[in-house]
Amino acid sequence: MIKDSWNSYEAQNYFFGHFINEECPEMIHQIKREVEKRTDLRVFANPVDRTKALLKCHVTSTDKSVRSVSLTEDGAPKANWITVTGPLPSGDGSVILILTAEVPLIHPNIYGCVVQTEDRTITVMWDGNTLDGREILYATVVWPLWKILTIVTFSCVFLLICTKAVVLKHNKKIKRRRKREFQEVRDK
Repeated sequence: MIKDSWNSYEAQNYFFGHFINEECPEMIHQIKREVEKRTDLRVFANPVDRTKALLKCHVTSTDKSVRSVSLTEDGAPKANWITVTGPLPSGDGSVILILTAEVPLIHPNIYGCVVQTEDRTITVMWDGNTLDGREILYATVVWPLWKILTIVTFSCVFLLICTKAVVLKHNKKIKRRRKREFQEVRDK
């Protein structure tokens, strides 16, 4: 009875058979095919204050062979004060992983991010910029106001002492010359 009912719909059976025999294998093939291995790596920072920044290593990858992601300082892995966000799905088949570490803004170009996969290693050094391209390494030679004022004050005092020494030396020479001239006039 069910078989007879099913077989009576010839048009439906034709389209269903076509779907099973033609469309289904193609869809399964597309689902099963390997996604192109792609790993994007960005390193940027957000300023905390004038001396520190939160350095971020943002990795987006479709490569399932990613073995490790690490922040580096002078080429060595930076292990302290790192927070890890992820892995998070991105919606396009890739995965997002974010490493964050607080770093001092003393030395530019020593921080970076390294991603190791099964067949390659990707390294990107931080260029001193934020995500939108603003430079934040202005704090490399930032001194407090009291230090600047102290240096200016000592420089002024030193300049004053040097000026006074030159003037006194010059006055001594003038006095000696006048004394010599006076003795020459007196001796005549």
